[in-house]
Amino acid sequence: MAPTLSGEKRLASSGLTRCQCAFSSRTEPSLKVTVFSTKPYDRRFLEAANADRGHQLHFLDMRLSKESARLARGSRVVCAFVNDELGAPVLKELSELDIGLVALRSAGFNNVDLKAARALGVKVARVPAYSPHAVAEHAVALILALNRKIHRAYNRCGRATLRSTAFSAAS
Repeated sequence: MAPTLSGEKRLASSGLTRCQCAFSSRTEPSLKVTVFSTKPYDRRFLEAANADRGHQLHFLDMRLSKESARLARGSRVVCAFVNDELGAPVLKELSELDIGLVALRSAGFNNVDLKAARALGVKVARVPAYSPHAVAEHAVALILALNRKIHRAYNRCGRATLRSTAFSAAS
């Protein structure tokens, strides 16, 4: 059996860094961060998390792509989500804009070309894990939705054919 790497070594060998790297120190000057694919809840939580940090957050609704990357001009950090493009062309564009860190708001990083990021000197940070309690709660919610046939009730509400007897759940 092949030896396994510890979490820190696996993280380092993948080209990813922890979010709390040199950019999170309070002694650092304020950073301009461009946040792509922003939803209202992202804005609310990121502004609250930044309240005592003083970084300049620039929120954009649009996805990060080769065409939209130039909107991060003047930023040192780009914050991206799962549907944002982070292939070699986008990373090259970000590197040319002097962006040194891409912070992902997700645990997955399959949309990031890590080899290109490393070659361009762009660091990539991600969410290390999700709360096991949140995952368990979501699984239970999905089970209850299936048991109570919520998906069928939702569809029938739109067609105005809702009958309460059609959705009796197993006890």
